[in-house]
Amino acid sequence: MKPRALISKPKPASHIISKTPLPPSANLSATISPIKTPIRSNTVKTSSVHPQLTAKIQSRPRTATLKLDDIRRPDSETPANPEEKKTQSKIEHYVFGRQLGQGAYAIVRLATHRQSKSQFAVKTYEKSKLTDVRRKTGVKREISILQRLDHPYTIKLIEALDGPKQVNLVMEYVGPSSLHGYLYKKASRKLDDLEAKKFFQQIVQGIEYCHSKNITHRDIKLENILLDKDQNVKIIDFGFATCMASTKTTRLFCGTPSYMAPEILSNKDYIGNPVDIWALGVLLFVMLCGFFPFKGANDRDLYKKIMSANFQIPEYVSPTAQELIRMMIQKDPNHRPSCKEILEAPWLALTEIVEPWLNYEHLHELKDIEIKDTVASELASTRATESVKS
Repeated sequence: MKPRALISKPKPASHIISKTPLPPSANLSATISPIKTPIRSNTVKTSSVHPQLTAKIQSRPRTATLKLDDIRRPDSETPANPEEKKTQSKIEHYVFGRQLGQGAYAIVRLATHRQSKSQFAVKTYEKSKLTDVRRKTGVKREISILQRLDHPYTIKLIEALDGPKQVNLVMEYVGPSSLHGYLYKKASRKLDDLEAKKFFQQIVQGIEYCHSKNITHRDIKLENILLDKDQNVKIIDFGFATCMASTKTTRLFCGTPSYMAPEILSNKDYIGNPVDIWALGVLLFVMLCGFFPFKGANDRDLYKKIMSANFQIPEYVSPTAQELIRMMIQKDPNHRPSCKEILEAPWLALTEIVEPWLNYEHLHELKDIEIKDTVASELASTRATESVKS
């Protein structure tokens, strides 16, 4: 029996670190571990059958945002608008604390605003490391994409500060907890159906919003899903994201190996959004199974298995969940569903939310057999726990 890739102990949260694209020739075997493999459509569509799982978008004033026209513009340069300098926050207004994460070109630190005492995550790029046009363009693209995002399940950019030596991206601080760390704390290294549905629905809604803005994430994984204090998701790390029409193609080799779609590995032109759908399928598989659908002894073996798109789903995964996973993890990108179709799939669309007052007398009110069985099991477990405590 082949060993399964169980969830490994999480490394410190990278929060919002963008990585450099990995060339096809790179040796990735050393970076492949069980779970971590090395972080205005005007209306947000929600599902009427999930009122408890859908966060409300709260409008709030946004701090003045500096759009970087020239990544190397010195602070001393006189802005076109004399009032601009008055409204822009300065990096000196923040007191920096502990490091949250680090990448090849940036470091993320916890920072507290001196006046408001609010906490933020500040991603700092050292300009001395942005030595070529491609890297500079990548930072500009990341900022541009973050400025377009305004959704409860995606990270918010508060402001971008361009200094003579650094570019600082001030973002909301969600907290240190990621979905990867959340799974690692569980003995089974996986989620039950109800929990998985809550998280997955929110993730898909966030990605659906991105796709509606012609933004493809290209690095969806457990580590890039943070959980806030209310256990709602925040999609982070848009360092590999691209903004292009849904019919346009690209050829950039990027992402995290275990989540990469076959078309990325083929070194051919590919459409952006379907690679996110593939990664969502891998994500759901790991959430429900606790290990990856594809595991290789080395990077070459891993890529070969991904290209074959052959995998097995454990029998304990519900039939409707298996059906959804197979819809997303299929080799032909043209046959993968859209985010809208995923949200309408039986596994998500037929979910019945369990109210806190639900007990055995209410089980007959549930129409979804799978949910009824799950709830019965949970109630039995709760009753047993309460019996032991008493």
